[in-house]
Amino acid sequence: MKIVLAGEETKGESSTPCVAKVGGNEYATLEEAIAAAEPVNGVITYEIHGKAKVTSTDSWIQVLKTGLSNVTKVVFVGMTTDAEIIITNPTSVLADQKYDIDVSFENLTLSHPEGKW
Repeated sequence: MKIVLAGEETKGESSTPCVAKVGGNEYATLEEAIAAAEPVNGVITYEIHGKAKVTSTDSWIQVLKTGLSNVTKVVFVGMTTDAEIIITNPTSVLADQKYDIDVSFENLTLSHPEGKW
């Protein structure tokens, strides 16, 4: 499954900003996209366009939804020169704690502006 993140407005009748697309469905947040993602051949790929803020207050921000058993890899790929995932909670980590999978970040900035450890 590929998830496309963009800072553009949704095409069509809605004026809600669309930052994520899963198949034909559009989402306003990365968290919503992660909650909807399903793997294809064991892989979930998130394509990042522009800046995607992660606002969860959880310590571990999971990269896939609970209950999936057929995932081997999750990839976040930057598709634009300004591609960035911004974690806003000072004590959160975007990672996997529940599954034995590979998680990678390619061609993007992963930022944590106010991180505390």
